[in-house]
Amino acid sequence: MLWRVNRALAEINGIPVEGHVGRTLREVLPVLAPALEPIFQRVAQTGESVRDIPITGETPLHPGIVRHWTASFMPIIVDDERGVAVFVVERTAQVAAERALRESELRFRTICEAAPLGIFLTDGDGNVLYANPAAEQILGVPNDAVLGQGWARAVHPDDMAQVAAIVAEANRTHAPGFEIHTRLVRPATAR
Repeated sequence: MLWRVNRALAEINGIPVEGHVGRTLREVLPVLAPALEPIFQRVAQTGESVRDIPITGETPLHPGIVRHWTASFMPIIVDDERGVAVFVVERTAQVAAERALRESELRFRTICEAAPLGIFLTDGDGNVLYANPAAEQILGVPNDAVLGQGWARAVHPDDMAQVAAIVAEANRTHAPGFEIHTRLVRPATAR
């Protein structure tokens, strides 16, 4: 039986606070109950907390819409009766944002991998974090040799001061991108 529910959890469940009291979990959340009941039983029987369990499912307020939460279950005693306190954090928007970010990163990587231009992704200090295959081909060195400050070894020594100044200015102004025209020194084994 449910004893108490705060307004935030009642809103997540889509049932008024008073609609929870005296009802079983299965009556309140029939879709989620099969996944949650074993956790409630384990915590009540062992007296050990279960923390940060990801939960995915639907609620009566939003049938057909998959939502995401993280829940922690802790043993409590109220009026000499063992119970379980549950703390729930809504994560639906966060999960959607993480999925969108993964999809965006995949699109970015796919475009970069196919681009015929050398593309570098750098940090604020000019360290290369990513170089596409075309950059490797243009520089004539393996990708891992380009990372960090490795790209600088490919710049012609007479052009290095100008290139360093352009990179420094882009970092100082937080430019979203820039173009450099320079001569490169390729290893004798490069094609």
